[in-house]
Amino acid sequence: MRTYSEITGRYLKQNKKRTILTITGIILAVSLFSGISTFFFGMRDWFLEHERRSSGNFEVLYRNVTDDKLDRITKNFEVLNYGISIEDAENVMAIKDHDNFSVGLNILDGNMLNNVKYFKLTEGEKPAAKGEILLDKRSKVKLKKSVGDYIELYSSKDVKKHIKPENKYKIVGFYDPKVISGDKDVPLSGVTYLSPDSINKNHKYTVYVNLKEKRNKRAIGKKVGESIGLSSKVHENPRDNEIDFNDNVLRVMAEGNNALLNDSMKNMLLFVTILIIVCTVAVIYNAFNISVAERINQFGILRSIGATPNKIRRIVFKEGFIMGAIAIPLGILAGYLGIYTTIKILGTSKSFIFGEMKVAFYPEIILISLVLTAITIILSVMGPARTASKVSPIDAIRNSSSLKKGKIKRRRAGLIKLLFGIEGAVAYKNIRRNNKRFLITIFSLMISLVMFVVFTSIGKVGRDMSSKLMFSYPFDATIQLRDSRGKDSIDKKVIDEIRNKEGIESLYTPKVVGGILYFDSSYVNKDYYKKIAEPEPEIEKINGKDYALMNNVKYSSYDKNSLELAKNDLEEGKIDIDELNKGGVLLINRNDISKNNGEKVISNITNYKVGDKIKIPKTKNVFHLMNEDGNTDIHKENKKTIENNEFIEVTVAGVLSRDSFGGNIRHSGIGLVFSEEYFNKEFGEMPNSIVAIKFKDSNARENLQNYLEDKAVEVDGSYMDIYNMKKENDSVMVQIAVFIYGFITLITIIGVVNIMNTITIGLLLRKSEFATLTAIGMTKQQLGKMVVLEGTLHGIITGILGSGVSYVLYKMMLKSSSGYLQYDPKFPIGVFISGFVGVILLTLIASLIPLRKLKNMSIVENIRARE
Repeated sequence: MRTYSEITGRYLKQNKKRTILTITGIILAVSLFSGISTFFFGMRDWFLEHERRSSGNFEVLYRNVTDDKLDRITKNFEVLNYGISIEDAENVMAIKDHDNFSVGLNILDGNMLNNVKYFKLTEGEKPAAKGEILLDKRSKVKLKKSVGDYIELYSSKDVKKHIKPENKYKIVGFYDPKVISGDKDVPLSGVTYLSPDSINKNHKYTVYVNLKEKRNKRAIGKKVGESIGLSSKVHENPRDNEIDFNDNVLRVMAEGNNALLNDSMKNMLLFVTILIIVCTVAVIYNAFNISVAERINQFGILRSIGATPNKIRRIVFKEGFIMGAIAIPLGILAGYLGIYTTIKILGTSKSFIFGEMKVAFYPEIILISLVLTAITIILSVMGPARTASKVSPIDAIRNSSSLKKGKIKRRRAGLIKLLFGIEGAVAYKNIRRNNKRFLITIFSLMISLVMFVVFTSIGKVGRDMSSKLMFSYPFDATIQLRDSRGKDSIDKKVIDEIRNKEGIESLYTPKVVGGILYFDSSYVNKDYYKKIAEPEPEIEKINGKDYALMNNVKYSSYDKNSLELAKNDLEEGKIDIDELNKGGVLLINRNDISKNNGEKVISNITNYKVGDKIKIPKTKNVFHLMNEDGNTDIHKENKKTIENNEFIEVTVAGVLSRDSFGGNIRHSGIGLVFSEEYFNKEFGEMPNSIVAIKFKDSNARENLQNYLEDKAVEVDGSYMDIYNMKKENDSVMVQIAVFIYGFITLITIIGVVNIMNTITIGLLLRKSEFATLTAIGMTKQQLGKMVVLEGTLHGIITGILGSGVSYVLYKMMLKSSSGYLQYDPKFPIGVFISGFVGVILLTLIASLIPLRKLKNMSIVENIRARE
């Protein structure tokens, strides 16, 4: 042996199991960081690609560019690629022989069509020559046109009989637009080709640009625009900005206009990084600390034969670097393969949340993993190395360096002794003997438990919220008009046609309209307003009686099928159509609202109960839509009706937990559900803006989907496939769960490795102690029970402390997301119990594994502290 440091390699080879256990812990920690970082970078690239496809593949755009300045932008050194479109306020074109419709025409060059803008073609191809046009798919139904047909367009300045030849376009394809439109106010959309020879001084152009530089894109973009005389002034209307930016794309690149959002991704990665470093340091530090403690006598012998403290430190550091050199590359590779395999498996699902997400090797991740793990190992080894270098040769050889004189701490273990016997009391005192080691172990295990409980609880709340919202609707699809004012109506012939289609089980035609209500102020639930810390409704004295005004009331007319469906949400009373036709009403009374401090309040807003009478002022102008022109003061008219003592008196026949077709009521309001017959009699017939559909089976849903989509376009509405959305949502929830639980599993494994390392090496370190206990009468069964109880007590203490911390974090996360929750989530007690029991079982199992080492233990040799 030429140097003392040569001992390191021999020691690692001789103690293969301990070396492998420590290396495994490092590999897991590195793979955790590498995998999560790879996923974050891959997700960032996917989001960037997604935003470029949805909002446009550009970073900067320049408006009001004249033809003579185009080259100064497109040939600028900073510009990577570009696209050009004609800027024209008169691009809404009328259609010959179709006076009811118009087309919003976009004139784009080849780069815009093929690189900047994304078009989801449903038929045909993109225009590639002058005189070709691509129309949105609704045009096929509304204009009864097909690929190959011609369409003639003219602007408001043209005269029909003088249409120019260039206004005649050949339809080459149809695409799926993002907006739902289709009348004079919101035109159909079309795209035609801008040929290079069409660029002239008669038009101004908009140039869409991607920049070469990866940083400071805003500053560079402004510099390029200002170089040709464009203004960087920001106007109230973004369309007036001559230099504008694609904030959706730049935000993903951390170059958005919101500094807080720019830092969010960095902060998230920083949080995960710190968490991993803390957990890894705890594991590796614990492993090295125990390893050094076990070999104190060996270091003492080295000191006695001339090894200086500095050389002892080098030996310990060399151990760490050798294990790090082996573990870091394997950890990086394991993290990459783990994410790659997960993405590949989940990518086979049609509804994969991250679409065509690609996983690649990122040099940044490799570099950061190397640096962070090296720092972690240095931090982990530093303490044990210092301890080893301070060993006194005499104390080390006598194996008494870890024993220090001081005040005796009498730890009472009365309850533990009562539950587990003398072995339990000894086990508790053993684990508390070295507080430093005890706290590191508990902390490391707590990280695993807290991560599991908090993320599982929040995931459960998310799944419950999803199931209680639109996906809890007991129908499969809807056709709904885009006009939210309630003036338009779906034709009864269309409704009957859909109803009679083969495969339709039930059809629902509820009618809902917003209005106001003056009601007896004694029915106001004052506790509700105290909880939300908002003022009670305005009280007005009319004819000597106090009336409260509620401005957010949903008046609903349900057909027979809708009333049958409402029975699923009935909380009190009954739904009897005959009773409702005679003046009964169903009350939706429950509100949910988020306070400014994030607290969620779910409560009844009034004190009405089944059998109570509600007096509705008998006026034609009770609904908001009747006052849109501003000619009618509905509040004044309602008060006048009350003064004349003219009411529609209805009886609360039942109470619903929510609107079966509109979900929960928010913003301090109530819902009144009438039968269709009674509503028409008292309020008049209302337009029908929604049709809900229930299919007989999944085959019927698939067979009728195209038909219903076409019908939705025909009535200027939208088709929503709730069944498919639920299916996609379930798939998304599973995929998110895979990533969350994959992360939790790795953290948990690190915790398990930690306690296995602690207990296994702790046994080796204390063999002389165990031999002494055996020599004075403790049986091997009692000794085994004591060792198992040590691990179990670790689990119990971790469970108690971890559950408390988890509860606090769960409440904090719940509070921060309360604005998104539409119901009062139940406390996930099952998750907390599972975490508590799970950590105890894991520590118990980890304790059972090393018990085999006690079977062949020699009492005499171990009392002498010799292995």
